[in-house]
Amino acid sequence: MNNCEIKSPPVFSQEIPKWDRNTYADGNAMGAVVEQLFNNTVYNKEELKEKVDTEGGDISETQVSVLDESTEAFPVPMSGDKAKGLWGKLKKWQQDCLAKFGNYVLTSMITNQHVNSTSNIPSSALVYLMQQGVTQLNRDLGAVATKLNTLGVVPPESGTGTHNTYYIRSGSTFFRKINGVCFLYFDIEINDTYDEHTILVENLPWCSMSIYLHATSLTTGTDYNIFYSYGTELRCGAGKAGRYFGALVYPTI
Repeated sequence: MNNCEIKSPPVFSQEIPKWDRNTYADGNAMGAVVEQLFNNTVYNKEELKEKVDTEGGDISETQVSVLDESTEAFPVPMSGDKAKGLWGKLKKWQQDCLAKFGNYVLTSMITNQHVNSTSNIPSSALVYLMQQGVTQLNRDLGAVATKLNTLGVVPPESGTGTHNTYYIRSGSTFFRKINGVCFLYFDIEINDTYDEHTILVENLPWCSMSIYLHATSLTTGTDYNIFYSYGTELRCGAGKAGRYFGALVYPTI
């Protein structure tokens, strides 16, 4: 008696003859039926190797050959999803997360060190210290600016002042203020003045000390007058009409 032959690969068949009392007793035919049943058993066993139990099955060695691609943003797995649908959603969810990472800060990116890197950001504590430093720096710079302003170190200023046309008939004035010193030049023709404190020009840089100039009239060559700075004005004493010119240099601090 020979053993049943396992076909390669085993073939499954649902057509299994049924013997009864009237069937002719042919041993070869009976053996063929038994052999087919045996092959069915081997076939089923091989098929079961490729399947996982619905409860308690180990899927560590299973493979998903095809994924159901998801178009939903951040898809959520649902009850009843097949493995290919589940992994398709997971893939899409990871893609959406990676696309969003550029707008988020990760804990690993935060540092308490001063860095020059686009992949790191300062912590809130470091930002606070930096802000405190900037505030103190601005305070110190403000104090320095105030001190410099007191010393007259300010942006240069130029102008002409405002002529008192009641006394000045023609001519020009010009001033240049720089680093606490004002240089004032005048070349004017004036009328007779009768007051020792006649105001000729206003809106000049403020002077901290009056400076006097004795100027002779270019018109007569003999008449003279006293010109001086006072506050924000150029003044003169009582004198004859004529053309006068000169220059005053006075402090503005």
